[in-house]
This record gives sequence, structure tokens and C-alpha cells, in this order.
Amino acid sequence: MSLAAAAAPQLNLEHLPLELRVRAARLAVRPQAAAPVAAQPSPLSGTSPGEPFSTFKEHRRAVVAAADKIYLRRLMERAQGSIKQACEIADLSRTRLYYLMQEHGVSKKES
Repeated sequence: MSLAAAAAPQLNLEHLPLELRVRAARLAVRPQAAAPVAAQPSPLSGTSPGEPFSTFKEHRRAVVAAADKIYLRRLMERAQGSIKQACEIADLSRTRLYYLMQEHGVSKKES
């Protein structure tokens, strides 16, 4: 964590990992179909005027889910689709890894 992030009273875009900042920029440029906020919480909700502002709990859940998905995709790339190797790298049981992959929509074929 950078000193700027530790000293700041709120979480701004510059405090987020590069992958999330790139995603936010792409989402800001690309037109999207209207979807209910509760159905698809954005990790960066409330960042533009007029956009609904989520609760901290919803925001945190969305940011952690996005980070977990990125981690699992990278893990499967590093393990070259091998569940056994991914479990060793991440120090997870096979059951837990499969659960997380299913929860975040990550397959071992994505590598």
C-alpha cells in the first residue's frame, strides 16, 4: 500500500490496482446496457454525478469479488490449467479452489 493511500481519508481511483483502474476506464468509455444496480454492483459505483452510490458493504463485496476473479484467472494461467499446481501455489484445498472458481466464473480452460 502506498503512503498516499494510507494517508487519504477515502478510496480514490488512484489507490486501486492497475487492473481495476483500466477496467473502470474501459467501462467509462464503452456504452453499457442499463442494468439494475442491485443486480450488478459496480466496484466503482458513485464515481460519476447522478450515479447511485452503493453502501460500503456492497462496494467492498464488489471490489473483493473483482480482485478474487483477477487472482483466480492469473492463478490458472500460472498453473497452466493444472488444479493440483494451482492448489499448491495458492495454498488452497481442491474443494475450496473449485468453489471459488465456480463462484467467480473462472474455468481452468481460461489459461
